[in-house]
Amino acid sequence: MTRALLAAALLAAAGFLAWRWSRPVSAPPAGERVVPTPPHEGRVSAVLPGSPVVSGDVTGRLVLWSEAGPTTFVAHDGAVRRLLRAGDGFASVGADGSVAFWGMDGAARRRLRLSEEPLNDAWIVGADVLASTARGTVARLADAGPVWKARGAHARTAFTVALQGSTVWSGGADGRVATWDLQSGASATGFEPGLGFIVALFPEGDGVLAVGQQGFASIGPAGIVGHARFGFAATCAARDGDRLAVAGEAGRVALYQPDGTAIGGFDTGDTVLGLAFDGPRLFTGGGADGRVRIWQVKDGAPLGTLPRAAAEDVSP
Repeated sequence: MTRALLAAALLAAAGFLAWRWSRPVSAPPAGERVVPTPPHEGRVSAVLPGSPVVSGDVTGRLVLWSEAGPTTFVAHDGAVRRLLRAGDGFASVGADGSVAFWGMDGAARRRLRLSEEPLNDAWIVGADVLASTARGTVARLADAGPVWKARGAHARTAFTVALQGSTVWSGGADGRVATWDLQSGASATGFEPGLGFIVALFPEGDGVLAVGQQGFASIGPAGIVGHARFGFAATCAARDGDRLAVAGEAGRVALYQPDGTAIGGFDTGDTVLGLAFDGPRLFTGGGADGRVRIWQVKDGAPLGTLPRAAAEDVSP
């Protein structure tokens, strides 16, 4: 019994540390004791706008915010890292090493797994999934298992992944951006953009727009083109056409054009772990109270929260 309890404790500790070490976010202050607002049980770590809005938290729960009310279910044995559109449904990326596919009613469809490594990010390509992991692996997953797994380009965690044409791009905690062949997983090129921890990659032209903790830059065949530097440590980013939103741990959201032109920004007053555009609105998650916050992009005006706070009337 003692050995079993010790093993369980070690596994729990390992899972917690993998989460903390693979996100560029520090722990909340020791005195912070904010109780999350149901139906979430922890900080919201991913948001997917639409009908319904979907949000995931650090406890592995998903919430579907429909007009009939929220539907909550446990999706992962570990934090929800990212939410993605997948056909007529969506997919959730979990720290338990799996990517789960769901209908918009919450019905489970299938699950791809890389069980030995916590996942950080994923990109859907046809029936397969490209994944990046907390231990530095980049992989292509199929129903029967990994098509290929590759390591070596990142000294630490591979935090984010994106696909442009037949090239897989990955960004790591070591600040490195690497490329891989989609079919074979062979490593091709590595870049050192000097942006710090790479938090997001977005396809652009024949390369990517890489967002790091310190700034963002375009990377392609011509090399690295620097665009902007931040005055805060970035935690996550979202892109919608010619708008790029970058959020920081202290709650700052800055808006840019991809060429580096600053076009606005506002303060949310809380940590931001999840960020997503929905037309003229911007959704953020990450606060200790477990709420999803909604903002007007053009001026940063608050539009409410999910779940609704007292006296609010917010429609998903």
